[in-house]
Parts: sequence; C-alpha cells; structure tokens
Amino acid sequence: MKFTAPLLTALLTVGSGVFTARAAEPAPRSQFSVMEKGLIASVESATLTAAAPAASERNPLLTFDTEVESGEAAPWFNVILDPHEKFYKAWYGRGGLCYGTSHDGLLWNKPGLDKHPDAAGKKTNLLLPGLSGAGLLREDEESPDWKRLYKLLGTGKDGTTALFSEDGLTWTAPATTKAPAGRVTLAAGLGGKKFTGFFLTKDGLLSAVSDDFTTWSDAKPVATGIEGALSSFHVFTHRTGCYAFATSGGKTSLLHTVDGAAWSAPLPGPWGEVCSVVPQRDDWRLYSTSDRTLTLSTVRAESLAGYTGGKEKPGQLTTRPLPNPGSKLRLTTAIREGGSLTVTVLGEGGATIAGPVNVTEGGFHIMPDLPIPDSVKTITLKFSLLDATLFSFSFGDRQYP
Repeated sequence: MKFTAPLLTALLTVGSGVFTARAAEPAPRSQFSVMEKGLIASVESATLTAAAPAASERNPLLTFDTEVESGEAAPWFNVILDPHEKFYKAWYGRGGLCYGTSHDGLLWNKPGLDKHPDAAGKKTNLLLPGLSGAGLLREDEESPDWKRLYKLLGTGKDGTTALFSEDGLTWTAPATTKAPAGRVTLAAGLGGKKFTGFFLTKDGLLSAVSDDFTTWSDAKPVATGIEGALSSFHVFTHRTGCYAFATSGGKTSLLHTVDGAAWSAPLPGPWGEVCSVVPQRDDWRLYSTSDRTLTLSTVRAESLAGYTGGKEKPGQLTTRPLPNPGSKLRLTTAIREGGSLTVTVLGEGGATIAGPVNVTEGGFHIMPDLPIPDSVKTITLKFSLLDATLFSFSFGDRQYP
C-alpha cells in the first residue's frame, strides 16, 4: 500500500472528563488496533490492507561471515534500541549467542571480546557458545532486579534454558526449564501474564507463560490460521496489543492478539522474515533475516495495517460497543489529498450523541471537540473513510500516541 500524502495521526476529543476506575473494577481497555478480532462489527466498501515497508538502501546490514557465526540452526536476531545508552544492540546467531552494536541501526559493529576467542586466538563477539533460537527481553526502567534486566530463553545442550544479565554481555549460568525446545520469541504483559513465550518447535507453534521466567506452564498449541509449517514467528507488543509476523512457504502474514489466545485472521504482506521491531516516534523499524544476513525496512509508526476506503465511494466501519472512557479519542490514520475521515459517536440504540466530525487535513494533533454525556455508559464509533486509512484508535489525555 503506497500513500501519496503524509500519514496523519488525528486526535479527536470525546468528552472533557477524566475517567476514574472504581476500586473494585479494572479500568476498561483504551487502546485498539483495527486488526483486533471482533473489534470492527461491520465493514462496507473498505478493505483491510497491509502497509508497504520501504527497504533500506544500506541492506544487507550485517552478514554471518565469521567462524563463531556459523552453525546448523536457522539464523535468529534480537534487536533493541537501548533507552539509556541511546544505541542499538543485537543478540543473534546460529549455533551460539553473538553480540553486535550500532549507533544508528544501520552500520553494525561486531565488538572484539575476550569471552570466546576463535581458533586462532583472536577476539570475537561470541558471548555464549552452543545456544540457538534464543529470544530476549529487556525489562523496563522500573525492573525490581537490575541484575536480571536482560532475560534470555534459548535452546542449549540441556534443553531450553533461562539466563539473566545486567549488561547484556555477562550472563548467569543457564537455568534449565521445562519450556519447549525451539526458536523462541517473547512478550511481556500479554493478556495479564508477566511473560509469554512462543516456541517454534518440530511439533508446531506452542506457547507457555511464566511469572519468574524460569518456571513455565505446560505448553499449548497456538492456532494462527496459517496453512503449512511455519519457518519463523516473531511477536511485538504494542499499546494496542501484540502483533505477530508469521512466515510459511516464504510468505509472511501479520496477526494480532490482545491475550495471546484469540488471534485475528492472518493478513499477508510484503514484510520478509521479520525478527525484530524497533518502534520510534515517526517510524517503526522492521529487521529481518534473509540468507544469513540482517536487513531493514521501515513503515510509518503504528501503521502496519489498516482499513482503507475508496476514492469515489467512502468505506464505512462500525465498532462493537465500547465502555465510555470519558477522555480524548486519538486516531492513527492516513488521509490522502482530497480524502477525508468522518467519525460519529453513537449511543445505545444507534442514536448519534456526538459528531459527526469531518477531518480532511492537519498534522499529528487534530482535536475537534466531541462532548459525550457522562451518563452514557457505552459508545459505538462509526467511521467514514474517503480515500483514507484507519489503523488504530485509543482513549487518553496524552497529546501524542
């Protein structure tokens, strides 16, 4: 999907009150992707389409070309942008855990470390030999145990093991777990669980959960709706839930879930075998593996997939009823030149209680007033898309999503 006009993030106000959850009730969900299963109750003349990422002219960024990067396992990568040190880090490999750094995410360095020299005695970037298919998590700044800031789950000679580190370089001794052996991708906070692991095994895709990263639940099969065996599976958690890139037969599809159990229908797209997603304010970086290399493509922030209406006939979307949050509604949308997006708030029985408001142009902060009575308990959002795309929406008081 190509856009001729800049992507717009429209922010619309729904009411002026501040939502306060009752002590005995959890706050309602406030952030939604249009991919979410069951969110869009009706669709007319609109199509759910995948974004077309732009490949970097610098590809390939990193190549497996040293002795310590060899191995029989499929290549895997974990890439992050360190929030404190402000540079990129990668943990990757085939038959061992290697380490890379980059100041811009494009030009990568393989630092020479003293941990595991090669056969000639030369320093290498190998951190841990004999580890394959590892998934990595970096806890946020409020992690209670800084010595376990980095968490790693991978397959070694004793099965699937958990390791911890405060700097990502020096790791604890492996702790054997009962998690399945296979290529691992990890999510934190999914469906109220502290840690969720997805394991691509010889028996298919499995998932398990854990509160401490070492004791894992019994694994359960994951139903993705994709035909054929998966060759890769990577999850990426975001404020609207969890996205997954699943590759089968050389084709990659995008999926979405809010709990790790109910998944949206797979949406094919031109992404490649995505192994890491690094979100930034203006764009998201999609790192992929291809023929023992690391490559990069980018999409506009929060714009992996959305519903698009036609140029002549506007598309119509209606959500399921949602709890009234009493706060501002933010829309992530692309409105092309000459196009428009109209939003209407409906109450019980389908009666209009706010709007319609029509958006035709603007920057990241468009905030028309749509007051909703506090007495309204549930609302339904109705969108009209004329040569425009809606990706997600959320409720809250922050100016920028």
